[in-house]
Amino acid sequence: QWIEDEPELLVGNSAARRGRVLAALANAAGHVDAAWAQAMMAAHGSPLDAICRHALLLAGDAPGPALETSTISAVVFLPYGVAGRDRPGLLLAAGQPCEAKWVEIEVI
Repeated sequence: QWIEDEPELLVGNSAARRGRVLAALANAAGHVDAAWAQAMMAAHGSPLDAICRHALLLAGDAPGPALETSTISAVVFLPYGVAGRDRPGLLLAAGQPCEAKWVEIEVI
């Protein structure tokens, strides 16, 4: 059961981000690769559909401390290998994916 407990500005953000990704996948028509996935993870947008989120301080009238929300990392899994190697791997952006350097990691 999904219980929505987000501040009013962000109500529905999970569904909006999922919808954005599903639409992008449909538009890609099977032409998805690591670069496409990295660009998707770095995509900005509205408070509801942004995939890469930057600090957004939400205080409003809600009781308790303000909420700050931002993306802290992103991972793209590569089941068929990193840069032509035979073993699976991943690409990691340790930080906001629009700014962080993506690092290739081979899974052993």
